[in-house]
Amino acid sequence: MTAGVGARLLPLVLTQFAFWWAVPHPDRTPLGSSIAGVLYLPLAAWGPLLAVVTLAHHRRHRAAGALAEVAPPQ
Repeated sequence: MTAGVGARLLPLVLTQFAFWWAVPHPDRTPLGSSIAGVLYLPLAAWGPLLAVVTLAHHRRHRAAGALAEVAPPQ
């Protein structure tokens, strides 16, 4: 549940860096802008990737629970 909440909130919080990077700043050089993009832009993918991993974890553990209920204990 906590990972699901994080997967929903992270894109809201971290995509601001993508917009910040796209806005030209007078005191930033082109090299500095490129470095900022390389370092901060991948943060925008963190939320969707967390959602995929959370869903896979949920499905795996739900399937394991269903198999434990069907199979008799040995």
